[in-house]
Amino acid sequence: MARKILDEQHINISQVEAVIKERKKDGELTYEQKKTLQYAKEFRKLDAKKAKEMLEELEAAEIDKAVAVKIVDIMPRNKSELKVLYSKHHVPTEEEIKSALELVKKYGKD
Repeated sequence: MARKILDEQHINISQVEAVIKERKKDGELTYEQKKTLQYAKEFRKLDAKKAKEMLEELEAAEIDKAVAVKIVDIMPRNKSELKVLYSKHHVPTEEEIKSALELVKKYGKD
């Protein structure tokens, strides 16, 4: 049976993990869902609460949602790594770079 896509949105790895854990409550996960959950647990940089807070702050700094999600997932350490995330969107301003790197530093603390 084909499924219809009702909505699309950008979500970070921590949100993926939360969605699949919620889905797990409804029953057995498919092979793909199990693998995705395993991947999310292994590669997420922040817990769901911190990831949500950081994403909100990035969006408040007027950073595009798609780029903000990538920043939360990857947590770039420097200007060069950050610029790669913008490659398909636009050339980031110095203010965007500064804001994003400050937030990475703030939330990257353990």
